[in-house]
Amino acid sequence: QEYPSFAGPSTTMRVSLGFSTLASGAKLSLDLSAFTGEFSVSVDGTPWLAGNEYQVAGHSAVKQDLVILNAGSSTGTDPLGDYNATMLNWGNAQDKVPLMQTGFRQYHHDPGMLVFEQLFLKELNATEVKGSDLASATIFPSFKRPGKNQAPKGSEALDGFSYHGVFPKIEPCTLSNFTETHQGGVPLVLYNRSDATLPMVVFSPLNYPMAHHMASTGDFVGAGVKATVGVIPKGWSQLFLLSAGT
Repeated sequence: QEYPSFAGPSTTMRVSLGFSTLASGAKLSLDLSAFTGEFSVSVDGTPWLAGNEYQVAGHSAVKQDLVILNAGSSTGTDPLGDYNATMLNWGNAQDKVPLMQTGFRQYHHDPGMLVFEQLFLKELNATEVKGSDLASATIFPSFKRPGKNQAPKGSEALDGFSYHGVFPKIEPCTLSNFTETHQGGVPLVLYNRSDATLPMVVFSPLNYPMAHHMASTGDFVGAGVKATVGVIPKGWSQLFLLSAGT
């Protein structure tokens, strides 16, 4: 399988994805730097979430041993509908071998959906998968903890809950104190109770739910392919959905 190669990212290139449509409910807007990978997500114009950490094969964007090799955009159609996508190809900073492509999809007919994709550009063996000590071997997307690394001020006001356990039950949480468990952590729901319209977002895996795992540190909450897998095949695609509503 061939993967697209794009021109190198520019320091001035930024992508703003937001669509004016007749779809009802809350609108998600994405602001993405194709140079650094840093992004923010706004709900009806108010910044709620932001991220800048990407991890794969033991490498980290924040630690600067995982770098963007090239970036680009495309259009496509999946079961959710027609979308515009921006993709970042990531590789080891030392040898520049492509490891993972991260994609951001936003949909023409529904501005309240954003899909994140991890697409693996090479097979990751057991050693590479175990390169992280987190519950997931890869990270994308990640969302900054409130008060950390210029996280949006709006994130401090968000309450939430997530599902945990073999027989799932709702556990209250915030973005500040969320912790994944062996049997859960998604769907993760965040909402603003100070707004009478009760705007909220729901984050969950969109495909292969048994292959994914949530992961967190003191700086972020994220998701990826679970660290207990033996190998991640070349061409494997893991999707996550962020949806908004009121």
